[in-house]
Amino acid sequence: MTKRVPTEASANKLVTYLLDKGLGGVPPLSSAENLATEYLIDQGYETHDERVDSLINWETTKNFTTGFITGLGGIITLPVGFLRRSRPRG
Repeated sequence: MTKRVPTEASANKLVTYLLDKGLGGVPPLSSAENLATEYLIDQGYETHDERVDSLINWETTKNFTTGFITGLGGIITLPVGFLRRSRPRG
């Protein structure tokens, strides 16, 4: 079996792909432009600074929640991994 070695070109291709998907959106997630437009047309904010602060706070909260929930899965599986590792192999 041959091992594929990452190249600079493949790294650039990956970064470009991730940026395109991150900014362009992947269903069911909105693109960055659509999200900004939603905040721009929302008349519940008096200034653009309030809109920007709200967008940042909401996205930060979503990212924190996603990371926290993902971390819970790791904490739950930690004892299982520990028990499997500590058992003597026969």
